[in-house]
Amino acid sequence: MRAALLTLFGLAAAVVSGVVAWLFAGPVAGVALALATVGLAVWATRLDGWGRRGAVAGLSAILLASVGLMAWQVSAVAEALGDTSGPVDPGDPARLASANVKLEEASASAGFRLELDEEDLTALVQEALAETDTPLGAITFDVDGQQGVIRFEGRFRSGDLTMAGAVRITAELGGVAVELVEAEIGAIAVPGALTDALEDIFAGIADFEGALAESGASVQSVEYTDTSLVLVGTSRTGTVLTSQALLGNLRERAASLTGAVTPPPEQLGPGRLDGTEAEGTSYYVALGDSLAANVGVDRARDGYVSRFHAEIERRDGVIYGLRNFGIPGETSGSLYWGGQLDEAIEFMGSHDVAYVTIDIGANDLLGHLGSADCGEDLTSAACRDRIEDALASYEETLALILEEVTTAAGDATVVFLQTYNPFSLGLASFVEFERVSNEAVEELNGVAARAARAQGALVANGFTPMQGTTTATTHMTDSPPDIHPRAIGFDILAVALVEALG
Repeated sequence: MRAALLTLFGLAAAVVSGVVAWLFAGPVAGVALALATVGLAVWATRLDGWGRRGAVAGLSAILLASVGLMAWQVSAVAEALGDTSGPVDPGDPARLASANVKLEEASASAGFRLELDEEDLTALVQEALAETDTPLGAITFDVDGQQGVIRFEGRFRSGDLTMAGAVRITAELGGVAVELVEAEIGAIAVPGALTDALEDIFAGIADFEGALAESGASVQSVEYTDTSLVLVGTSRTGTVLTSQALLGNLRERAASLTGAVTPPPEQLGPGRLDGTEAEGTSYYVALGDSLAANVGVDRARDGYVSRFHAEIERRDGVIYGLRNFGIPGETSGSLYWGGQLDEAIEFMGSHDVAYVTIDIGANDLLGHLGSADCGEDLTSAACRDRIEDALASYEETLALILEEVTTAAGDATVVFLQTYNPFSLGLASFVEFERVSNEAVEELNGVAARAARAQGALVANGFTPMQGTTTATTHMTDSPPDIHPRAIGFDILAVALVEALG
């Protein structure tokens, strides 16, 4: 009986001491100490008298030392994590200014490629430490492009402990996700119980997308080099056409473009409502980007939403209410996270809704097509990478958007409006850029069609009827060029929605 109890006691001591040694000195030391402790326990069962008492005392000492060391370290870690009163090291003002310039430039472009090197990352996060209530007082970064992680070393505000480890930042639904890959605080590897707490800290201070939040940025991909982190995405308030080569090409041809394509006659005409809201017993709800928000015309009744609203009233013989939630520059990511989707779902939950339309995706792609990477050659590796990342992000996010919209809409008819290609000018001199950009937009529309049909939504073809007409149906011949429709363009899109109803 005593031998059995001694064996159990020895196993407990082996487990505790092994775990502590593992945390402090690594797995080899942990396994070695655990095996040695088990060996001592087995040996003790073969002894009598003072020999056994000595072995038991040794096991007790190992157990108590391990528990004490762990308790001391856990207490120190807990104290460091809870202490936000100490000093924060000042950041490098020159590097911070440089990083902020990069952020501003990214915000000004609808399709951005933001490269932050290790010094930029350190300066931005060091500034965040000074402005947030976190326990960290200093941190530096080292980008490991081969492993796809950012290694860090930091000091807690308490001044008693340092920490080191690595985080992995990835794109997720238009934002970024922060994963703590490994971490050590003081002399021990961080146990699982503290991993979530540390990830929350890093998610708060490594808020690179938050620095772009005012521009409605959506991060579509994250890349690593040997010295920098690269965020690629779209900005809601940025300029779509940033390629000087593309702009120069358009300017040279502006005079000849005017009148080169004859617009078709309007079929529906302006809508009855000249606004974005109207009361009714049953409603038509519109979600989307600048197309839903009537950008390109001076009156809301010239937009596709009001035109479609008037046509379904005529077809059904019903006076429908209207709620148009469209926001200019919206991407799938900003629609999902930025409030428009939540507001629309809340409205649909408390009102009878007969129709829902949604257009989203143009800004996920067009900013990249008009960027410096794509403006001269849409087939370049840099441009294709942008397009593929944008499509992958769009597919993931749109599936969630449509699932939530169709669920909230209930028995309402939901129609997704595919986007047109504003670079489809119908000119031989622009034919290569037009052909390849058409292919990219068709890829986007294909993703949207599959996602919409998977949720039982109808699909309206806004692409084909606008193809080759955008010199007449959009403001692409203006100075500066503008991708948005004229009144006739909105009429074409409204007709596409009506035709989707069958």
